[in-house]
Amino acid sequence: MMFLKNTSLLGAFATLAASSVLLSGQQPAGGPYTAEQATQGKAAYEANCASCHGSDLMGAPPLAGEGFIGGWRTRSTRDMYNLIRNSMPADNPGGLSENNYANIVAYILQYNAVAAGPTPLTPTTDVG
Repeated sequence: MMFLKNTSLLGAFATLAASSVLLSGQQPAGGPYTAEQATQGKAAYEANCASCHGSDLMGAPPLAGEGFIGGWRTRSTRDMYNLIRNSMPADNPGGLSENNYANIVAYILQYNAVAAGPTPLTPTTDVG
C-alpha cells in the first residue's frame, strides 16, 4: 500500500513537472532590453537622432518598418549597438555614453515591436 501511495505521489509530481515545462515553453521569452531603457532611449533618441531619422524613425535612413527589420534579421543587437555607436551621431560618432547608445537601441527595438524583458541591454548583449 505504501509503495502504491509513493508511486502515485511520484506520478503526480512528474505530471506537474512536465506541465510546468510545457507551460514555460509556451511563455514568450523576455526581450533583450527593459521597458525603462526604451523610455530613456526615446528621450535620448529625440535629442540626438530625430533630426535626421525623424520622430517616426522613418527619416534617412529609416530605423523602422519592413525594410529596416528585413535588413536586421540576420544581425544581432550587438551589431546594431556597435554600428550606431561607431557612426552616430553623424557629426560626433561615439560621442554619447554607452548607456545612451544602449537605451537608443532599446527604443529602436521597442518601436519595431520587439518585446521588452527583465534584463537591460548592454554593449555586449548579443541577441539575434
